[in-house]
Amino acid sequence: MSTQHTPRPWLVKPVAAPMSHNGDIGVVTAKGELIAVALLARGRAAANARLIAAAPQLFDIAQRVEALLTRQHWMPDGDSPESALLRDVRAVILRVEGEVS
Repeated sequence: MSTQHTPRPWLVKPVAAPMSHNGDIGVVTAKGELIAVALLARGRAAANARLIAAAPQLFDIAQRVEALLTRQHWMPDGDSPESALLRDVRAVILRVEGEVS
C-alpha cells in the first residue's frame, strides 16, 4: 500500500484558525495550508506541533531503515536488536499506511 500524505516540509506556526484558542499552534505546508492544530495542552502545544510537523520526515526515515535492515537480511523473528528494530519499524509503517490502528 502506498501512503499519500501532504508533501513536506510541514512547518510550525501560531494559529489564527476558526475554533482555535490563544496558544494553539498550527502545522502548515510551505504554502501556508493548514494540516493540523495542536491545541493548547498544558504548555505542550508547541512540542506536539513540532512532533506532528516532523512526521513526514520520520516516516521517510522509517522506510529507509526497513529497507536497509531487509537488504542486510535481518529477520524480524530474531532476538537481536536489529530484529527488534525491524519489527518495530514495520509496525510503524503498517500503522501509517492504515493497515493497523
